[in-house]
Amino acid sequence: MDERLPQYLHKPVQILWFGSDEFVLVITVIFVAVIVGGMLGWALVAGLLLFVPWLRTKPRGFIPQQDMGYLLIAVQLPDSASLERTDRVMHQIEQIGLEIPGVKHVAAIGGLSFAINAQGSNFGTLFVGLKDYSLRRTPETSSDVIKVNVVGSGGVQVSKASGVDGLAISVEGSGNVDLGMVDVSGTTRIDLMGSGNVQVGGRTDRIEIMLQGSGDVNATSLRAKNGGKVHLAGSGNAYVHSDGQLEMVRKGTGTIHTSGSAGVH
Repeated sequence: MDERLPQYLHKPVQILWFGSDEFVLVITVIFVAVIVGGMLGWALVAGLLLFVPWLRTKPRGFIPQQDMGYLLIAVQLPDSASLERTDRVMHQIEQIGLEIPGVKHVAAIGGLSFAINAQGSNFGTLFVGLKDYSLRRTPETSSDVIKVNVVGSGGVQVSKASGVDGLAISVEGSGNVDLGMVDVSGTTRIDLMGSGNVQVGGRTDRIEIMLQGSGDVNATSLRAKNGGKVHLAGSGNAYVHSDGQLEMVRKGTGTIHTSGSAGVH
């Protein structure tokens, strides 16, 4: 398989030595070069020979992946947190980020939140610069699956995430995860152990929920097209919207609330 193509484009259309888009470009440029002729025609051909190899270094697909080359992380501590405490937390995040393959540098700014356009001692923003795309084509430096892990009392809030193959959310403790709108072509899996809460909306192909503890999973606004399964072993509550077959197992005092046209067993 062509390494330049995202995983969801497994069988690119190949014409001679070119992809379908490259073939159209080559034919067009050669046609124009023949018409104009002379030095300009040769210049077009030379430009084509340089452009095609460069094009092959860039991410491709029917729907290009949204890779801007950087990440923006918004940090918000409790209202009473001092700037020194915020700086310590941001320094920890900075060190973790620098250890991740594919990260080039991390810049931290304390006292400001670009996400909500606010100032305060409990706010912080980190800019994570990524290495060039040509250096991030290995499995450990790229992914079509979003993974959210919260351990302790922290929180994660994402307004929108689209064009992903899968979503995995794991919460251990009293942390909270709020994903406003997601578009997942595969499975959304939620593992909640403790008193934390998870809220997610949007759409997914399947949903799998493992709930252990007193926390709640609110996926009422997440439409699961092909059903899934819910395993509840605690006093928490799970709210699920499914249009497909939904398998439910309840071994605690909590409640599973369903909506949609799902068949339940």
